[in-house]
Amino acid sequence: RKAAAASKGKKAQLAPPARLPSGLIRHDLDELSADDALALYKRDQLLWLRLPQAQGKRCAAFGMSSLQTLHKQCPSLFQTHWSIENPGEHEKEKLTPNAVFGPKGPPAGQYYVSSILQKDDAALKKFFAKVPFAEAPLLKKAKATHDDGVWLFVGSNPAAKTPSAGAKPAGKRKREEPPSA
Repeated sequence: RKAAAASKGKKAQLAPPARLPSGLIRHDLDELSADDALALYKRDQLLWLRLPQAQGKRCAAFGMSSLQTLHKQCPSLFQTHWSIENPGEHEKEKLTPNAVFGPKGPPAGQYYVSSILQKDDAALKKFFAKVPFAEAPLLKKAKATHDDGVWLFVGSNPAAKTPSAGAKPAGKRKREEPPSA
């Protein structure tokens, strides 16, 4: 990135970056020029950006309580395209938007759900007012567009209190002797 930024005006030659095991690379928005971002997107068809630290406070203020408030105001926004990705410790039929975002709070234990929020302009306006969402300036330069739909993922994966099924406890294992005749 630094070499590309130093070239000033020359077309950036981006070397293939080292990749995480999942294949994704996160770039810091405040260190990436619009030209480099566009080149990366054209090459990879994906651009994963970390927002500048200045927006960290806004992100930290967003959480389950924000989603619960929005669900109370606009329950159909979540219900229409609700999907249980992984019920974890729960029965699928009981893992509803109201069970996750309702007054009792999110269920305890593991689960993973999603919902496509779309086609309700008033509810989406409320969602975007609460969520720490920002449109990167480089999108304007690239003349990029996006629709107003949101694919929201919510889940819980609390730390296990005991080793998972099949896990062997750490330490010395007892050697099993073959049966004697």
